[in-house]
Amino acid sequence: MKKMIKFLINQDEKTIIMWLQNIFIVGVIFIIILASIYIFLIRGNWTKSNILESQLRGNRIAVALEEYFKDHQYYPEKLDDLLSKYIEKLPPPIAGAGEWEYYKPRWDYSKDIDGNIIRTYSAGRTFTLNFRRYRDKHYPYMSYNSRTKTWELVTESF
Repeated sequence: MKKMIKFLINQDEKTIIMWLQNIFIVGVIFIIILASIYIFLIRGNWTKSNILESQLRGNRIAVALEEYFKDHQYYPEKLDDLLSKYIEKLPPPIAGAGEWEYYKPRWDYSKDIDGNIIRTYSAGRTFTLNFRRYRDKHYPYMSYNSRTKTWELVTESF
């Protein structure tokens, strides 16, 4: 630090102003980079418009799954089984981690009007399609239920 001060003292006024301008520009660029990292990592792409677009993409997959079910009387083991005949490509969700989670639950869980949990055997007659905000965390996530044909924001378990 002492060397820098001695260097600045020995410079003329224009050089000092140029140095200060450069330091200011580097500081502004640093702040912009930090703000961008905050927006991308902390807030991310979990916005209403991205969630809605992801739901629309998920609806196309749900239609393909229903068509598969009509032909086979069961849902496929994996989404890739839909490719070519039922859907040309699997559009990824643009919200969250960008990956689909698909499974055929053995049991279906719901709540009755009193809030009691009801468990019914589904035997592969239903499917769930999810996309999560964070790849390594459980909540929140959007979940499509084939029984109700609706999307739901899941923020915690029952």
